[in-house]
Amino acid sequence: MNCQYTLNHGGLDKAIYAFSANHYPYWQKELERESMSPGSFGENLTISDLDESKILIGDQLSIGGCILEVSQPRVPCFKLGIAMGDKSMPRLFTQSYKTGVYLRVIKEGEISKTDQANITFSPKDSISIKDLFRSVFDKQFENKKEVMERAIANVALADEWRSTLSKRLKG
Repeated sequence: MNCQYTLNHGGLDKAIYAFSANHYPYWQKELERESMSPGSFGENLTISDLDESKILIGDQLSIGGCILEVSQPRVPCFKLGIAMGDKSMPRLFTQSYKTGVYLRVIKEGEISKTDQANITFSPKDSISIKDLFRSVFDKQFENKKEVMERAIANVALADEWRSTLSKRLKG
């Protein structure tokens, strides 16, 4: 795979979508499917041990010749339901907090199937993808304001999310 910014995908902040290989057994059970192949969630990269509770906004991953930066979680839409043949999929996906991450390209290069993903930089005082996602979508989440404020202060956060969080904090 050639790792580069492309105008047609999601722009700078959503150049690549990565999803955890570890989530596949959960979804096979949840959706009552015997098997699911990598890429079933529309991801460009299926990465082992990509844990939304541990990966932070601004983490930089080195994969092959590329350096990628975590910019935001994925928010599912109706298209995920169509792709999975289950119109309840966006709701189930949101409730699971198994969102995967969008990445921006810091350094272009080549990636192969056998390349390992390694976090080479992690910003201080950042927040996890899971906490960020919960601050917006989980009504029971207690630290919403603090998480949103910290996220807005993080320069690596996607502009779209910064705008959404700012509106919610004012609202």
